[in-house]
Amino acid sequence: MYSQYLFLQREYPECFIENRNIHTIYGCFPEMIWNGGGNYFGEKLKSYNLIHKIFDWYLEHNLCLQFTFTNPCLTLEDTKDKYCNNILNIISEYNNINILVASEALDNYIRNKYPNIKIDKSIVATRKEQKNYNFDCIIEDLKKYNQIVLPKIYLKNWDYLLNIPKEIRSKIEILINETCPIDCPYAYTHYLKYG
Repeated sequence: MYSQYLFLQREYPECFIENRNIHTIYGCFPEMIWNGGGNYFGEKLKSYNLIHKIFDWYLEHNLCLQFTFTNPCLTLEDTKDKYCNNILNIISEYNNINILVASEALDNYIRNKYPNIKIDKSIVATRKEQKNYNFDCIIEDLKKYNQIVLPKIYLKNWDYLLNIPKEIRSKIEILINETCPIDCPYAYTHYLKYG
């Protein structure tokens, strides 16, 4: 799909908004238990050469990959999953790949075993700070994380958004296609149930 999109953008630039390009692709490979960012149907990839080819293609096209390892229910035992670790070994060879995490167990595991991988803090992980996630909290989190996703409660708080310090704006992501209302009392229950 992305290959076709890039081809169309190159061949028919007049059909696209000028200077608007895809920077990052979010997702996961099928059957990864660490995934929490949606359903990815299909079988486990058995060819690690294919995974290398996929990663190389993204690198060649200046695209970043953001793996959604945002399953908030992961335990220390889950970090031993062989399939996920084999993919993580490959990921660690690339510099255009980030990992979005929600589980503290997985966060600590990746930091210890793969210290060169960039880790971003998921919206699911920021749920604890939802009501009092001030700029000092963000700055503190950015000492640990490459980027953070703002808690939902701030997505329509224009005073908050417009006053985010300029020096940290590029390190903050905002979820713009959220399906739950911002004040949904069951939002994080939905993440637990549906990913």
